[in-house]
Parts: sequence; structure tokens; C-alpha cells
Amino acid sequence: MQLQSSRDSIVAAFQSAQQLAMSRKNPVQVITSSDELDIRFDANANGIFADNESVQFGGVSYPIQLINGQTLTNGIFDYNRLGHTSGASLQLSQHGKVVSIEVDASGYVE
Repeated sequence: MQLQSSRDSIVAAFQSAQQLAMSRKNPVQVITSSDELDIRFDANANGIFADNESVQFGGVSYPIQLINGQTLTNGIFDYNRLGHTSGASLQLSQHGKVVSIEVDASGYVE
């Protein structure tokens, strides 16, 4: 149950990043690491997504930490103004169980 809940939170974060990118002129980046997910907005348009550019969106302050014992595939996803990003498959795992998260180049995540 925790795994599915975390997957839903990750999908929601990607959707938030896409919405943010489409409503602003500067790019938005999603960074996934083994134990956290971050959304950053390139506020000064210098092409560098610094730690202090993490956002608060939809009532959530990023970065968010995964539940203890969960791991996520590392990745970097840059969203443009059309809400597009690079496609990839992420794996979220806990105690030998794995769920997939598919990121489409159109920005759609399932």
C-alpha cells in the first residue's frame, strides 16, 4: 500500500512540474534520486537549476523524501513551455516489490 501511495505522489509531482512549466516562461526540472524527488524552477533563466530553486507547488514543498526503504531510479527531466520532457521508465521499489512509472516525451506520466 505504501508503494502505491508513493507512486501516486511521484506521478502527481510530475504533473505539477508540467503545469508549472506550461504556465511560466522559464524551464522546470524534475530530479529523481534514490530517496527523493525535487522540482526546480529556473527563476533566473541561467540554465542552472540550483538547490535554492526548489519549488512549493500545490501545497507541497520540494524536495520530498521517499518513505524509508523505498528507492527510485535516478533521472533528470527538463520540462519546456509546451509541457514536454524526455521519455523514460522509472522504477520505484520497496522490499522486493517494484512498480513502474512511465514518463512520456509528451510530458504525460502514468
